[in-house]
Amino acid sequence: MKERPWLASYDEGVPKTLEYPEKTLPEILADVAGRFAGNPALYYFGSRMTYGELHEKADRFARLLVREGVKPGDRVALY
Repeated sequence: MKERPWLASYDEGVPKTLEYPEKTLPEILADVAGRFAGNPALYYFGSRMTYGELHEKADRFARLLVREGVKPGDRVALY
């Protein structure tokens, strides 16, 4: 394993690594939005967005990219 000097500063009990599900990010978001649609997902400068809203907006953005000709494997940058 590569050296990871930042691990020395972790508090006791903080895991050095996490296990991640074998799902894509869109699958994870859909699952979480299905279970916690009304719960807050984001707080930003006094605004709040629920998991349901986040899922809906992400889906709309994905559909827009497809309409604009973005294909699987294309790279998209967000600023």
